[in-house]
Amino acid sequence: MLPTSHYGIISTPYEGTPQYLPVRERLPALQPDQVLLEIAASGVNRADIMQAKGLYPPPVDASPILGLEAAGVIVACGTAVRGVKTGQQVCALLHGGGYSDYAIAESSLCLPIPKGMDFTMAAALPEALFTLYNSWLFDTPPPKKAAVCIHGGSGGVGHIAIQLLKQLYQAYVFTTVGNAEKASQCQVLGADCVINYKTQDFADVIHNHPRHRRVTAVLDHIGGIYTPRNLEILGVGGQLIQLAFQGGSKIDIDMLPLLMKSLSWQGTTLRRSTLKRKKSIALALQKAVWPLLEQGLIKPVVHTVLPLSAVADAHALLNSGTAFGKVVLQP
Repeated sequence: MLPTSHYGIISTPYEGTPQYLPVRERLPALQPDQVLLEIAASGVNRADIMQAKGLYPPPVDASPILGLEAAGVIVACGTAVRGVKTGQQVCALLHGGGYSDYAIAESSLCLPIPKGMDFTMAAALPEALFTLYNSWLFDTPPPKKAAVCIHGGSGGVGHIAIQLLKQLYQAYVFTTVGNAEKASQCQVLGADCVINYKTQDFADVIHNHPRHRRVTAVLDHIGGIYTPRNLEILGVGGQLIQLAFQGGSKIDIDMLPLLMKSLSWQGTTLRRSTLKRKKSIALALQKAVWPLLEQGLIKPVVHTVLPLSAVADAHALLNSGTAFGKVVLQP
């Protein structure tokens, strides 16, 4: 018998501190192209933390329950669903609702769990891969063997980006991290030059590199004081891909390099991209990336798995900057 309600976690900001509240809600009726997913694991993302703090409100048509990605088993399908079926194990990009035991997902955004992966590894994939394609690789990927800089190589997006850029584009990858242990882990994943931002200036390291003194693209989630240095290390025609502004979105900056070097600076949020675009990205991922996952050439790193009841601990861990890769929840 199919469930009629689901248990999940919502949050309310209280004097700047999120309060995580367990709720039981009635499941809405499936739309023709939707599936009901029994969740086995859910990925934790900084967008969840921002939503919990009241800084990133969900779209009006989204579930109030936290969580943007999950893996599990399809237990029901809408009348027009094609390509996936009841009983299939999938990972999915969600429009909210992942911190739960059941969630509704668009069938076109459900991808088969790669061979050799369990639910916890698969739950670490959708948000990172869709983000990378939506912000960068779907429209304007770098040329083969280009030099790129990925800030935060130990993060949920960064550690996947390193592997993806190496495997798909044979890129020379610079990346920034905060300690020697993370540097070593990024090198194992394929990063060519790892820069400890606490002891080194990333722009100086790149400028003094014997082969690559400029990069074709910078993937950045910091903003703030990183911004002028990002523009500085880009070569002519380079791209600055902005995923977030964790270091601040307001800064006094000389924008002349944008003109003099014909740079492009682009930013977007995955959650507000159209369903049509997300569907196209899902097809591109299954064609280009899924074979690499199934061959073990790209692997998500799961730092730890916590119970859903420990969501506050999961968010604190992600905020601490000590995790390498993803934090995953299990209902």
